[in-house]
Amino acid sequence: MLTEKDFPVNLPKEYRKCYEELHELLNLISFTLQEVNDKTWRKKLAEMCILILGVQELEKLDMPK
Repeated sequence: MLTEKDFPVNLPKEYRKCYEELHELLNLISFTLQEVNDKTWRKKLAEMCILILGVQELEKLDMPK
């Protein structure tokens, strides 16, 4: 669990749970990537993570409200 000082100062309190979940997810991804010994594959996997997250965010923006 994050402490008060771990949150960005300008982060609204209602987003703290989301921020904590994101923090946990990034730690998991980071740990997983560290386990991949082949640097080329580690880079490819990191790029895929970024691409997938970006595509999901764009899909949310395209959804009608």
